[in-house]
Amino acid sequence: MELLVSMAIFGVISGLVVVNFRAGARGDELRLAAESVAAALRDAEARTAAGVQSSACAGGARANLLCPNGAVDCDEGVCLTKSPSGGYGVAASPGADSVALFADHNGDGLFQDGEDLQNLRLSPTGNVIIETIVPDGLGSVITFLPPAGKALINGAEADLEFAVLLKHLATGSRRRVSANRVSRLVEVTTPP
Repeated sequence: MELLVSMAIFGVISGLVVVNFRAGARGDELRLAAESVAAALRDAEARTAAGVQSSACAGGARANLLCPNGAVDCDEGVCLTKSPSGGYGVAASPGADSVALFADHNGDGLFQDGEDLQNLRLSPTGNVIIETIVPDGLGSVITFLPPAGKALINGAEADLEFAVLLKHLATGSRRRVSANRVSRLVEVTTPP
């Protein structure tokens, strides 16, 4: 009888540990996603400040877009390695499960298909998405201009902050990643 009671107690405690472990893992997934977005923002600024070069087509139909297939398909243009005139940036869209780190070779401060260096998935399970962005809209972009890394949001200096609100679909928990255009301070916070 004592063995059965001991086994029952052990079973209840084991069940609680598993539930707490899963909750902790989901919290870690959201925290890591937020830190990944913050790291992408810092990476874009650092690439700009350091003058990191990337390969882009010069001339032809793909002018100012990244060279596809190792500089083979620039459509009547040539592939040149240079620092992007518009620096590097990060693009985000509501409902997406990734952000794009991009090179702005055409210098417009906006993101176009063909400019992305990396598509950074927020979570391997797909449980973390971008719920909203600031400024509001279908998509938002922050670009750091060379040489000093001055920031533009959606191609202009009108907005003060670029922010992404991430949501864990299984738990409903949220994390906010923001970058101030003037101070370029990047913060990860838990909204109230």
